[in-house]
Amino acid sequence: MILSDACMYKKSKHAIIKFEQGYQQEEFLSHLFLKFKLYCFMVQPGKRLDLHGNRKGLIKSLWFKTFSHESFTQIWNLFYLKNSKQITEGLIKNHLSNIGLAYWIMGDGSLQKDKKRRAAPSYSKLYLYRKQNSKYGTKWKIWF
Repeated sequence: MILSDACMYKKSKHAIIKFEQGYQQEEFLSHLFLKFKLYCFMVQPGKRLDLHGNRKGLIKSLWFKTFSHESFTQIWNLFYLKNSKQITEGLIKNHLSNIGLAYWIMGDGSLQKDKKRRAAPSYSKLYLYRKQNSKYGTKWKIWF
């Protein structure tokens, strides 16, 4: 999920993970919350409301964050250099599993007319797609 919309913070010795998804992905975020609830002080995901427009007062997104933990710091060390998310050489090839790829697509994809979800990472798209295509033998396209 760190490859998609999740982010990490370090406010103490160890890192925390924050997950946030739009209201259309409520079921997916609930799934993630169930996976991580033992690492949360929250009893349910938080909700952000739209403050303007035709969705005013409706749920805009859902979110939760973990407490700090040493295992999250290990993930932090893979992704963050100088407090900035980075994709280093070998990260995709050596650490991205099939399940990780599925979570990446669910967390940062979009539904196209042909009904296939495509990941659209917000950073270094060309590098990531090249690594993903070489590891999984996919023929994904990149839209900027």
